[in-house]
Amino acid sequence: MTCLFEGPLCEPRNVNTDSQSNVYVSDIGDSTVKVLDKNGQLKTTIGQDILQYPTGVCVDKESNVIVADADRSTLEIFASDGHHLDTLIPKEEGLINPQEISLTPDGTKLVVVDGGNHRVCVYKYNSS
Repeated sequence: MTCLFEGPLCEPRNVNTDSQSNVYVSDIGDSTVKVLDKNGQLKTTIGQDILQYPTGVCVDKESNVIVADADRSTLEIFASDGHHLDTLIPKEEGLINPQEISLTPDGTKLVVVDGGNHRVCVYKYNSS
């Protein structure tokens, strides 16, 4: 096996992929998510000036990028081009220090490790 990417990561925390074989890396060192193509080349950086401590990352069927921000206790959603769409789950919903996140294979449920509350939460999810 060959390591395809050894580029500019500060403190990579979590990784996920999409249907196009892009790789998404949450980087707590510079508070961003890096998007790499299938050859390991940096395509874009997501979340600059928005994210504080991105821990988990996943991608829905519409190529929207969902990011758990542990410091803000939120889940943020971005378009595939990096544009911030919305706060998907605000702090007021009760998450504390969300960590890893994942969508079920059918894309209808979002699973979140809620580290501060010592639980796993499952939310209904609709990407449209």
